[in-house]
Amino acid sequence: MTARARINRRLASTTDLLIGAIGFLLFLVLLDSGGLAQWAERLEIGPLRTAAVPVTAAIDGYLRPFRFDQARLILLADLGRAGWSDNPAAVAITPPAPARIAIAVPVPPKP
Repeated sequence: MTARARINRRLASTTDLLIGAIGFLLFLVLLDSGGLAQWAERLEIGPLRTAAVPVTAAIDGYLRPFRFDQARLILLADLGRAGWSDNPAAVAITPPAPARIAIAVPVPPKP
């Protein structure tokens, strides 16, 4: 077996990489459709905004009933509590995580 054949066996094909990248982009659109719609609304007036607003609004309108955006909001709140946010105002207003309740299980005395 040649060195090139060994390398090709170890690495993913271009098709595998393309499928992975497309899957990742679809996952991001699914999780952040509301954020994409807000981004499109904030664009400066021009051809990009003219094309992006209807597309992102349609995607968001279709995905909103499934409430995938709730996972995004929960992740952003958790990252804000951890201090991983580029928005200091969001970190400041993020409520603390709920306290965990410890449940003590009684241990029977030894005879």
